[in-house]
Amino acid sequence: MKKSRSLRNEIIRPYSYLIMGLSIGLILVLIFINYSSSLKYITELESEHSSHIKNEIVDFLDSPFKINQQNFDLYKLDVIQNFSPSDLQVFFANQYQQVGNLTLIGLGLEDGTYIDVSYLDGKDLYSNVRNPETGDCKGWRIDRSGNRISLEGTYVYDHRGRPWYLAAKKKKNWLDTTLYLSKSEINFFDSILSFGQ
Repeated sequence: MKKSRSLRNEIIRPYSYLIMGLSIGLILVLIFINYSSSLKYITELESEHSSHIKNEIVDFLDSPFKINQQNFDLYKLDVIQNFSPSDLQVFFANQYQQVGNLTLIGLGLEDGTYIDVSYLDGKDLYSNVRNPETGDCKGWRIDRSGNRISLEGTYVYDHRGRPWYLAAKKKKNWLDTTLYLSKSEINFFDSILSFGQ
């Protein structure tokens, strides 16, 4: 006995499978093309952003050294030596504003003179000024331009015993550009100069 062949089984179903297969294949090709172009775009974007981020990080990490070199050059030209402590506060405050990513800019001399400028709060800066004759260090609240607002306290401080100063003293020109670490906090972006005879 012969089985009856239906039009559906003989013609429509195979073509339906063929059309479905072609549709799935076309969808897969389109997905692959879209994936390839997206991957290429993402790779280009990642490369572009990676180099930009790398440059930003290098600039960020180099800023203490750049500030130190600038101040070192001014010291060698006898410019900084002619500044009064209040002049140095203004000078360091301006540098602090320009760089923006330092926690502190300071200068320590062998004669006991020390001055720094650091971040205090969203509005003002803080500056320590050490009198080499008395050994007293005065902490000043200063505005963003380096002008003194108020005396915040007086204390005894001698930078010449600090690790960053001792490390700088071992160097021939006494220029310290190392990043300073303390037990209580890590100040990666301090810029402190130390000079000796």
